[in-house]
Amino acid sequence: MSDTGLPRRQSRDAFTASQIQTVSLFRAYSVRKGWQIGTSNVIFEGVSDVSHCDRASDLHKLEFGKALLGPQMRVLPAGFGREGGVRAVEQQFQTLQSLIETDANAQLSTNERYKVIAVFDDDHAGRLAFEAVTNRYSKWRPHIDVFVLKRRFPAAQVGCASFERELRAANRDYNGMDCEIEDLLSRPLLERFIRANPAALRHSALIRGDAHHFEWNAAAGFKGALRKFVESEATLADMAGVIQLLRFLRRTFGLGEAETA
Repeated sequence: MSDTGLPRRQSRDAFTASQIQTVSLFRAYSVRKGWQIGTSNVIFEGVSDVSHCDRASDLHKLEFGKALLGPQMRVLPAGFGREGGVRAVEQQFQTLQSLIETDANAQLSTNERYKVIAVFDDDHAGRLAFEAVTNRYSKWRPHIDVFVLKRRFPAAQVGCASFERELRAANRDYNGMDCEIEDLLSRPLLERFIRANPAALRHSALIRGDAHHFEWNAAAGFKGALRKFVESEATLADMAGVIQLLRFLRRTFGLGEAETA
């Protein structure tokens, strides 16, 4: 089987007209990957990103009666464990965009239409990948199709003339600080976890004003332990940064602030 779930010796062009009109390659590929997809989808580097987003959505639903994730928007892991990361985001994003284009040209009898954007961590590897994917020879647009994770996102609409300027201004105080999704969790929550797991950090945390960055000892399994801790202990207030991220992503897709069902 090929990576798209099609037999290797059979190209997409070899499909009959009836097959092309009834099969969404995007959906078929997502089923094979074990992803639960929405109409709009965000691909992150790994399972921690997805787990923390899911927890934020669940707590939002408990408090306000509406989730932030559901049939309208889902978050997807580029890979599990060592299979994730920036290269996996690049590969999966480009594969999914190709399948979306194929589906759009296939005139499917169902009205399935999907969207996907990619989010890289704001670290050295993530920034390099972002630049590579959105270089001047690429059709993928920075901060429209592909994003770098930030602590703050402006109210300006993605794609408008002022968005890049406002994004830089909103994060000016954090220049030089890496940002991973764990850095959007509240500091008190993270400090509770660290007190219970003194070996969880590779080195001391970087603190600047209301921002923090923690380098986790992932090789020893502490990112997985933190996921479980967040799932059981995090409150709505602890997830405020992730909730703001999800709201921004929903606006990026032109969706309402929360799921309708």
